[in-house]
Amino acid sequence: MATPSSGLEFTFSIPTSIVFGMGALDGIGTHAKTLGFKRPLIVTDKIMSQSDGLKQIQAKLSEAGLQSVVWDGIAAEPLDTTLTEGVQRYRAERCDGLIGFGGGSAMDTAKGVGVLAVAGEDDPGPYQRGGGKTVPGCVPVIAIPTTAGTGSEVTSVCVLTNLRNGHKLPIKHASMLPKVAVVDPLLMLSMPAKVTTYTGIDALSHAVECFTQVREHPFADTLALQATKLIVENLSRAVKD
Repeated sequence: MATPSSGLEFTFSIPTSIVFGMGALDGIGTHAKTLGFKRPLIVTDKIMSQSDGLKQIQAKLSEAGLQSVVWDGIAAEPLDTTLTEGVQRYRAERCDGLIGFGGGSAMDTAKGVGVLAVAGEDDPGPYQRGGGKTVPGCVPVIAIPTTAGTGSEVTSVCVLTNLRNGHKLPIKHASMLPKVAVVDPLLMLSMPAKVTTYTGIDALSHAVECFTQVREHPFADTLALQATKLIVENLSRAVKD
């Protein structure tokens, strides 16, 4: 950002295509075909792999003439070994695209697997902050959030824990931005009240943090204020119903 003497300067970009609305998930087959997917790997957890949403994704992909593979081995918090397992599954199944379905861990893991797939490596450590290697690119990712708090569907970051040193560090690169974010509120109706509360407070924290940071950004401030207003007015009602 600019110094007081040089005036306001900022850059704002939203390269991810955001598809929002009730029933938006119905278009997943079209989005996958547009990106050239023929055999995408769906990255999710064991709970979401049993959900109606996952069945809907598979059905819509099949209707579009695509074969999909489900990998539900992600950890609650992504680990380096989780990404290793994921990219090995990606290669073994001869996949050509990634769909992250679930909370932040699922979407972060999909992005991390995409980096390793392009790099031709199994260890994400060298690509984490301070690891020394530059991210060579990322397999195209479609992100489908099932909670409201993380925002991973529109970020270029994957955060994971390196088990060798215990450090939780990011991998960050512009190529990791999901190509499409499918945000369907119907996927969130089945969340338990406690999860709705936690993810709503997470989203509120992000909005307040964005607005109160010292680096002024008028476009982001506008979004942060509106997000705060919507959350304060609606979170209690969402938790109750």
